[in-house]
Amino acid sequence: MDTAARAKRLEMEGGWTLPEEIVEDILSRLPVRSLRRFRCVSRAWDALITSPAFEDLHSDRSRHHRRLFLKPTCQNVFYAWKLGGPAETIMDNWRLPQGKIFPITKSCHGIVLLRCLDYDLHYVWNPSANQLLALPDRRPARVAWAGGRTHMIYGMGYCSTAKQYKIVRMYNFDRDLGLHDTVCEVYTLDESTHWRPAATQPHSCQLRVNGRQGAVLCNGNLHFVHTHGLDLLTVFNIHAETFSTMVLPAETRSYSPDFMLTELGGFLCVYHAKRRDHPEFADPYDIWLQRDYEAGQWERLQCINWGSMGEAEIAPLKSSWIAPLDMYYDHGAQKKKILFGTSACKVFVVDPDTGVPEVVFSPEDTIMGDQGNWDSEFPTIGLFEERLASVGRTNEEIIFTSPWARAASSVLMYLPARTVGRLNQVQSPGGFHQRDTPDVPPLVDEGSRVVYSKPCNGLNAGSWAKYDFVCNPLTKYYRAINLGNGKNAASCSSDIQRTPSVALGYAPNIGMHVLVSLAYKEKNRTSRDYKLECKIQLIERRHWVKIDPPSRPMADAPPVYASGKLYWIVDPEFGPTSACSEIIMLYLNTLEFHVLAGPPCGKYYISITELQGEVCVTCSRPSTNTIEIWDMDGNGMWSMRRCIELASFFPEYSSKNTTLLAVNPNDGRILLSTGRSLGYYASKTVELETIYHLDSSIQGKKFVPVLAMDSLVQPCDAVV
Repeated sequence: MDTAARAKRLEMEGGWTLPEEIVEDILSRLPVRSLRRFRCVSRAWDALITSPAFEDLHSDRSRHHRRLFLKPTCQNVFYAWKLGGPAETIMDNWRLPQGKIFPITKSCHGIVLLRCLDYDLHYVWNPSANQLLALPDRRPARVAWAGGRTHMIYGMGYCSTAKQYKIVRMYNFDRDLGLHDTVCEVYTLDESTHWRPAATQPHSCQLRVNGRQGAVLCNGNLHFVHTHGLDLLTVFNIHAETFSTMVLPAETRSYSPDFMLTELGGFLCVYHAKRRDHPEFADPYDIWLQRDYEAGQWERLQCINWGSMGEAEIAPLKSSWIAPLDMYYDHGAQKKKILFGTSACKVFVVDPDTGVPEVVFSPEDTIMGDQGNWDSEFPTIGLFEERLASVGRTNEEIIFTSPWARAASSVLMYLPARTVGRLNQVQSPGGFHQRDTPDVPPLVDEGSRVVYSKPCNGLNAGSWAKYDFVCNPLTKYYRAINLGNGKNAASCSSDIQRTPSVALGYAPNIGMHVLVSLAYKEKNRTSRDYKLECKIQLIERRHWVKIDPPSRPMADAPPVYASGKLYWIVDPEFGPTSACSEIIMLYLNTLEFHVLAGPPCGKYYISITELQGEVCVTCSRPSTNTIEIWDMDGNGMWSMRRCIELASFFPEYSSKNTTLLAVNPNDGRILLSTGRSLGYYASKTVELETIYHLDSSIQGKKFVPVLAMDSLVQPCDAVV
């Protein structure tokens, strides 16, 4: 049979086929992103690509083809670059928290540990696969009640025997708190649902907290630097989870406290981290390598001889962060060279024999663009290798894919949420730890401003004093809301004038809760001028993104959610005047603001609420002690649904201090609250039944009623 006929026959039979070993050999040479797509070709390819043997083969062939990832200080984008190639985007800003985010570890079997400084969050990231998983950071439960801030040092290692990635964190306590001075906790990717104590605990030591860098991995151990006795390291073995100590070379004591630790070419390395404004920047840039790990022998290398260079040569390389990235051998000259990076995303190579830098990458000629005078003391560059390693599953995925969880869920789904919430405390040590505290009293001062939203798909948003939070009252889930730039509401500067509370809504198209923060940057009552800022946050992602604010200013009244939309009353004191009241509406599916005309009931004694799933406007009439309830039909026309007459129940109930909470679905009565009395009002009979009130002996206090949904919703950080 000739070649053409054979080719035609193969085409008719389904195409060309290759031996499995050849297919495997070809696939093992491809980048990770291509392999992730090729898993969809067939079940056989999916099984091959996800097998441990193939992952090891691919890793061996990719080991010497490493690339650099770069994160410019002035951009929220990660790029990748390799020698002789162009820079390319590997992670866009929409997947990253706003603010300073940078690597605190080198790549460990393809995984990098990132830190978001503004929100004090940590992420594990596979640059090859573009996978990102937020760690369950937060403060350790054992010190949740302690005052002050607990500083933690993070590190990451890989246990080759168990094939597990372990995230390790260590932190110190004040002995007066009655807790251990130094504590070590471990989180195993794709296995743990909470931080657990390490198998052993370290001896008491004061750890150096360096926000720019985590613990350094070398020879299967993580190395933590001491504050007192800077020539000492605490060493944590990833496999056995045991501790030891190591002594640094005596000469590095003169570097204190500016020396940094890293791994270079498989050796533990110490280098002097000088700032760009350091008066002795002209001194030689030295590094120390631990050539013999077991014997603790160190070797000094003079890497950069700044004194032999002119100012014109030094100026482009001066930076607040200069660090060695890798040590390799030039294949042509068989000479050892060291690769360096700067905070301006410049990369240069140094031959230790000459000490003269040679710039091999500058961002100006790439898609990254000119970095100008941007400088940072935080790392901006790191090495990574192609790896099929997964960053792991979220806590929810781990829990609900276990056989026990599937069996238990068939029973628990029929129980009330409050009961299931109590059962949540039975087994997992990572569950909620309830505590009694005077910060959340059953009664508050009458002058206190406490705002609780109505339940939104299982969650409530609240604001008390100057603090905002999201909670599920039935399961006792609680999370304080950080407003961005590392600040909560209490610590915001005076130039930001906030709304009464952060708005909580639910976007049906993506199935996620959304937080919306509106804040005045400027307000001038005389000129009616104002400047408004708007930020949104997906509650599972935990970082804010700015969007265009509404065209009208919001009033000092709580926002309301209903049917995929958020509503605010417009403040008539600012902006252009209007003949009637106005309402701001935000479509959460599209994040578009609209302005609606309000009901014809005046502009000053109105508020907005949700009743039976619909948005209503309430208008208070102090002269008659009545509250009108207006609702809008599908054509945008307003009509008064009912009127609550409170004159017969004064002074216990008045139109000024009465809030509408809900409508009883059985008899249509409206639940009212004054903060001292709680009662049901029947519109047809004009009767009011008080079901609870404070004793007259309690003066100057009020209660805050909260409506809750029978729900187990408890947001988790998502893999993105």
